[in-house]
Amino acid sequence: MSTAKKQPWEVKLGDPHKRLTILLVCFVGFAVVLAARCVYVQGLDLAGNANKALMPETNLIPAGRGTITDRNGQVLAESVPAVHITADPTIVATNGLVEESMTLRDRLKAQAGPGIIAGVLAMHLDGEFQDYYDKLSTTTTDEGVSIRYTMLARHVLTYNNLPLQRYLDGLGYTGL
Repeated sequence: MSTAKKQPWEVKLGDPHKRLTILLVCFVGFAVVLAARCVYVQGLDLAGNANKALMPETNLIPAGRGTITDRNGQVLAESVPAVHITADPTIVATNGLVEESMTLRDRLKAQAGPGIIAGVLAMHLDGEFQDYYDKLSTTTTDEGVSIRYTMLARHVLTYNNLPLQRYLDGLGYTGL
């Protein structure tokens, strides 16, 4: 009689029906858990979802582009913050004050405002005085509609805009 010894590397084949049944039970269990969670979130937790929707969390992520360099490391282009300078001619005309409460001194200062602001803009931004003055002193259109917004300069570098704003604030003029 020869007795065949089982080799240690031989693997006993299992029952495929048993494995498929276990796999099917796991999938069904996962589907039941997923369906229960959907019902809870969509139908039972309405107050919690409403509160989250009213107070969303936002994180501001700066969109800096960095620099572009050549193969030797020399900077070819870099991101520089810039702003548009706009004005409200109706605010410039009253220097930000309510017209009924203005004194004579306030009225004289407000009348000089468009000229002074245009001069400061021409000095800091290398533009034409008359262009700035026309935009700042025109408060209504030909149809009589009040002008509340005018573009004075586009893409002004921030380091040019800050001294300009400080200078106008020091003079006591508003509207930009």
